[in-house]
Amino acid sequence: MDHTKYKCIERANSLIEEGSAVSLRYAALELRFCMEAITYEKLAASATHIPPDIIDKWQPPQAVKALLEHE
Repeated sequence: MDHTKYKCIERANSLIEEGSAVSLRYAALELRFCMEAITYEKLAASATHIPPDIIDKWQPPQAVKALLEHE
């Protein structure tokens, strides 16, 4: 499955248009994937002193914390 931020937004929009409780739950999940993709993208772009293999192993809460500390 493609987890680029743009694809996640497209899927979320489609699911929101469906409007069922189940589709809205999955839309929220797609939006979370989008936020994670943006976080990792920003972290990789702004934290040049951090090796990519370390960034790849981080879990989302740790990545957000590192990004906030860096900014």
